[in-house]
Amino acid sequence: MDEPTTAEVEKLIQEMGLPTEVPGALSDQILKRARQLAEKRGWSVRHALEYLVGLLKQGWSAKKEGGKE
Repeated sequence: MDEPTTAEVEKLIQEMGLPTEVPGALSDQILKRARQLAEKRGWSVRHALEYLVGLLKQGWSAKKEGGKE
């Protein structure tokens, strides 16, 4: 199985620059949700993770842009 590890997800969160003091806890939550989404939609966990990360990026970008105005 090609499932990402918590450490890989944590590194991804840090690379994205998401503001979190506990990237390990966030990565656990994201990975758990990715597993749920993969099961529900018939995706691989990695695909579900990529989908969720995309949503996080969009949300974070919108929040940053909203704060500048």
